[in-house]
Amino acid sequence: MSEVEIFDESEAISDAATMEKIYVGNCPSLTIRSTLTYEIARDPADQSLHLAIVGNSGAGMFCRDFTSSKLIDSIVAGSEDLTSTAFQVCHPHRSSNTAGFILAVLADLGLVRRGKVNTRLHEHVEGATFEQVVLAKMDASNEAVKSKRKSKEG
Repeated sequence: MSEVEIFDESEAISDAATMEKIYVGNCPSLTIRSTLTYEIARDPADQSLHLAIVGNSGAGMFCRDFTSSKLIDSIVAGSEDLTSTAFQVCHPHRSSNTAGFILAVLADLGLVRRGKVNTRLHEHVEGATFEQVVLAKMDASNEAVKSKRKSKEG
């Protein structure tokens, strides 16, 4: 598992008021017992992407603060044995559910995938970055909307 040597809280939490929300998505939790809603936002100061969990159809509590793509990429880069524990550095001393929810979103986005041998572990999809998978998800979403419009018009 990748080690995050120094935790800088400013990398995990950004001022939500200044963030430009660019995408909202839904995905199943890792246990598939609930549906999570997440937001991707861009920091106008440096154009970096950030992730926040904003909803859970289940009863579990979670932290709504943003996590930077830089921190996410540093955790997943080259990892072959990721569990939700690796993401607890994103929001220390906050709800432990958040770490598992972040991992679920990253799996949905395609940044990580379940391990081939042990499906309780996740591995980094080689060469993928948070920004790449987010942009691909947004492109796929835009294509689906265009396709739906064409079918209504036709």
